[in-house]
Amino acid sequence: MSQEALEMLLGRLLTDEDLRQRAATDLVKICHEEGYLLSKKEVSMICPEDFVRLAMVSSWMNIGMKRKSAHTSKV
Repeated sequence: MSQEALEMLLGRLLTDEDLRQRAATDLVKICHEEGYLLSKKEVSMICPEDFVRLAMVSSWMNIGMKRKSAHTSKV
């Protein structure tokens, strides 16, 4: 098990809403594209409910800790 890769992915899922939304659809694809080397077992441990929990925790985080969305429009 790559604990470091798992921790990096979870941290990124907390701070990057775009990635979290894409990963909720196809986590295996996102892990491959983003270079997170996780086993099938590790990926399978992250369930759909976890994305809801991650989004909830993310909503409580200071905005300065989050990645800026590529889709955010400038006002």
